[in-house]
Amino acid sequence: MEDGAGCCVGREGERTDVHVTINESNFRLQSSILIIVIKLVVQNLHLLHLASSRHRHLSQFRTHITLLTMVAFQIASNTNIHGGTFAPVGGNQISFNRDATGKLDLHNILAPVSGASYTRPEPIARCHPGTRLKVISEIDKWITDGSDRPILWLNAPAGAGKTAIAQTIAEHYAPRIAASFFFLRGAGPRSQIQQLIPTLAYQASEYSPAASESIIGALKNEPDLCHGKSFQNQLQKLLITPIRVTRSFRIKKPIMVIDALDECNDKESMSTFIEAMTAICSNPGFRLPFRLLLTSRVEEHIKKQFNDPVTQSVINYLSLQNFDATDDIKLYMEIELSAIYRVKKHLMMDVLSPWPSSSDIQQLSKNAAGSFMIASTLVGFIKTEKGTPQNKLKIAMNMTDGLDPVYNQVITEALKENRALQQKELQILELVLAVIIILEKPLSIAALGKLLNIKASSIAYALQGLQAILLIPENDHDEPVKLFHTSLKAYLCTKERSRELCINLQQKHVMLAIKCLQKLQDIPVMINDACEDCYTLLKQPENREKELCYYTQWTKVYALSYCYLM
Repeated sequence: MEDGAGCCVGREGERTDVHVTINESNFRLQSSILIIVIKLVVQNLHLLHLASSRHRHLSQFRTHITLLTMVAFQIASNTNIHGGTFAPVGGNQISFNRDATGKLDLHNILAPVSGASYTRPEPIARCHPGTRLKVISEIDKWITDGSDRPILWLNAPAGAGKTAIAQTIAEHYAPRIAASFFFLRGAGPRSQIQQLIPTLAYQASEYSPAASESIIGALKNEPDLCHGKSFQNQLQKLLITPIRVTRSFRIKKPIMVIDALDECNDKESMSTFIEAMTAICSNPGFRLPFRLLLTSRVEEHIKKQFNDPVTQSVINYLSLQNFDATDDIKLYMEIELSAIYRVKKHLMMDVLSPWPSSSDIQQLSKNAAGSFMIASTLVGFIKTEKGTPQNKLKIAMNMTDGLDPVYNQVITEALKENRALQQKELQILELVLAVIIILEKPLSIAALGKLLNIKASSIAYALQGLQAILLIPENDHDEPVKLFHTSLKAYLCTKERSRELCINLQQKHVMLAIKCLQKLQDIPVMINDACEDCYTLLKQPENREKELCYYTQWTKVYALSYCYLM
């Protein structure tokens, strides 16, 4: 996209230059969200007036919204803003950025999703040593025996450990992993399919110089290949052909891993993607130049595609329900809980060894009902700082009948342990848990504090009792707080399941939107600086430092993504 120029009129008629070069692929999603947000905010400004206690800032709100509207409109209209006049770019005219060597800048063009590969930052679920050996052996066999079925579909219910197995396989075969993508529901781009193939293609270009040259050639011939083209076209030109070129330099077939297809937020598009991939592989005489490991729950839109008679000849089906996980869960619990006994000896002086007993382990594994998610949640509950491990174990022994009672017990215990606190502290726990649940992309404790005007230390203290169901950074308040499993959101948002613990989504979204609109007061009128900062963050290569930067610098505009849910 070419550079244009433009200016906006700020408050009291002052001229505000907007200097920002915007990449269409990076800002496609942001622009559509901004337009929806701004329309709703402007239409409901009188409601904001009633909701906000800071009436004197309404004029400033209108100014910010006007500026944002102009920027968003120009982005959505295929227009770049730079200087003093608008220069529209019609149709699909795209001029790609190039690196220092003159080659196309594939990172800028493909805009890969950060933190979606198997090398994403910790915490990461992986198989505990000594567990899942039979399942892993079956996958190893499929990878190494030259099977004519190039796609393996690993399926199981929620919490069975599909992601941990996919991660373990990817790490074991790291030199052969050409690309990987781990979907995660409610995690922004990681839950969307639009950037799946471009992200895999970018990783493939990093995997092999030959693949990189092939992808560059394809993009030169079809500049809009990443957007507006069919999955089948993208698969052929951005993945299959580049990897086939790579194969001439490698003895063993490369491997691709796509985990949690069911966590993609667009079922129809995911169904189309599976159909496209299996249709290509079903062509007579076609041989896929890589092994493709897919995992998911057995959901109807996915099962329908995999069970098509035409595709069954290219799919290797592997169901975790055919493997008894009881012994693996027992081993996992024995190792994890015995470690608690060693580490917390000062709290276990009156408890005889071995702890827990074999009968305790037997009951806990029975409570887990074959689910590693329940097993790890039970272990996390016993590990929590508040209360003694022995008392926690006794409570965990009675957590039967599936995951819901476990969630109920963990949250109820956390609330009960905070009863001694003042009402204000108890409200902090309930508020922060609700916000963590409804956020589309997780925020750090520090960012949550800024957003909600609560001290980060107060949030960290309040969340201590929820370590069994939340991934809470121990020493770094700039790391995001994440759900241990997405099933927690489903539980807390379903009245029939969570009852008095149920979160009122509409009420909490309104609260969050108002909190973030209040943050707009802090955005400078010179919005060009904010735009440039946002774009700079978006276009940086995947890197831990930049990711942490995201969580701290985007706090002020975070909930613009949520205003449309009001």
